[in-house]
Amino acid sequence: MRTKKLFRLLGVFGLGLGLVVFYNNCGKGQTAENFTSFSSSGIVTYNAADICSEEDITVFSRGFHPFLSYTCKNCHVDGPGKGTFASPDVKTAFAGFMQVGYSKISQYAVSGSHNPPYTGSQNTEVISSFRLQWQTYQRDKAQCGTTTPVAEVYKPEFETASQLIPKINGTTTTTRVNGANVTITNFDRRVLTWNLNSSLVSLNGKTIPNLTGVQLSVTVTGMLIPSGETAYVFSLPTLKVGTSSLHVKGLNFRLNGFPISYATTFKNLDINAYMGTTALLSPGSLVSVGPLGASDTLAVQLNNIEIIDLPAPPPPPSVRFTLSNLTIQPTQLGIANKVTITVQVDGDMVDPISVPVQVASTYPSGEIPAVGIVGEGRNRFDWDYQFDPSTSTSLNINPSQKTVSFNVIFSDDLRNDPDKVLRLELGDPLGAVLGTNKTLRISLPDYNPAYTGSAPTFAQLMNPKSGILGVNCVKCHNSVQRQGGYDMTDYREMVSKGIIVPGNPNLLQHKMYRRIRADLAELEGLQSMPLDGYRPQNEIDLITEWLAAGAQNN
Repeated sequence: MRTKKLFRLLGVFGLGLGLVVFYNNCGKGQTAENFTSFSSSGIVTYNAADICSEEDITVFSRGFHPFLSYTCKNCHVDGPGKGTFASPDVKTAFAGFMQVGYSKISQYAVSGSHNPPYTGSQNTEVISSFRLQWQTYQRDKAQCGTTTPVAEVYKPEFETASQLIPKINGTTTTTRVNGANVTITNFDRRVLTWNLNSSLVSLNGKTIPNLTGVQLSVTVTGMLIPSGETAYVFSLPTLKVGTSSLHVKGLNFRLNGFPISYATTFKNLDINAYMGTTALLSPGSLVSVGPLGASDTLAVQLNNIEIIDLPAPPPPPSVRFTLSNLTIQPTQLGIANKVTITVQVDGDMVDPISVPVQVASTYPSGEIPAVGIVGEGRNRFDWDYQFDPSTSTSLNINPSQKTVSFNVIFSDDLRNDPDKVLRLELGDPLGAVLGTNKTLRISLPDYNPAYTGSAPTFAQLMNPKSGILGVNCVKCHNSVQRQGGYDMTDYREMVSKGIIVPGNPNLLQHKMYRRIRADLAELEGLQSMPLDGYRPQNEIDLITEWLAAGAQNN
């Protein structure tokens, strides 16, 4: 899986409240106060006095509350749902939370039948993390006042060097949603990378394995929580593996030198990474509430990392177009040509695969890219293709399918044009690799004889800046105003309305000619065109030359 694919996962898993899997409130921000102590043995333990003075409502405010107040507020504040555990007021929410119980709330949050799409399996990871956070705290709290030591929460064996987090700024924009202004803050996204062979240290004397070429990366961004505070979001822990396969267990982060309390998101991580691959260790997100400082640092703790002997992984499935070349044939006048394009999966498929289809940005020498202007599926002036809006080019393929299709609409060959080529490419797939036919070359040959005369072309007359028709006529005869009942940018429509009669040398058969000639318009009792005054004779002559040459769509 390539690195750029991992960043696309942000669009799949999101970094909003729907997948916030841990909150840590450090009181005065990202400081050392009330953090755990880091013992000489390399075991993170909690100071008993800190835990015993901690309040349940504080732990609730760091975990369950932000999620519930965002996801369940429509029903469980003033709505029909039982309890007020989703209230924005943390005291009111905590009272409802204790009344209903964390177990029942957790059960309904992941239920696909309770209140979809707000509840369902998409909440499994976040709810599991909150349950573990709450249970761990309650277990440790129960030991207060006894002689039993506070439980060991996390046992890292290795740690990276600290890195400065580049300042993360937020940009605020306002958009309209359901008639109301909604403010959205987008934060910078940074990626911190450690070369483990040089930056990893042992915390308990365990030998560091040979990690030549191994890199660990973490994405860092920011967010706003309902209280208005900012927070760091740590996500997409990614391991680039070198010449040996690795076994990695458990991650936590040290922010400004101190472990993040009750960080459960990556605590139970246990994954094998094959040699020569880039592995996403977890799709989860770890959030730490507090100011986003200009001098904050981050280090990564690992419970364990070791070299293992793994057989070569099975080859991943591949995706491809079923064709590598396609030629579009002309259709009858005025009928757009809809073509179905199919993408196929080769190999064993376990999970769904996502792959985007895009128009190639570069073309081999000698090929002319087609120009696509989204129209109405008719032969509008100067367009070649459009993607059918009834199908999607962001393809999702399920294991039971193996193939998926989308449609492209090509305009009829009415213009005297150069031959063109539209090149479609498969983007970087999620859950697969690109196969053989990752590019589809679609030829759009011109079936009309090239115009060799001296008369102006339709494209020249329709130029919006210098063309006689484009400057003087389109302002009234367009797809919006349609004065006279037609749109001059729609060549097919002009033919069907008799405005022009392609191939007919008899000028009087062309309604356009009779209207630009004031004397002929007067004989028919009609207003001559254009409405704002007669055009000079030399301009009328140019239009006449085009009509006499066949009124071609050239």
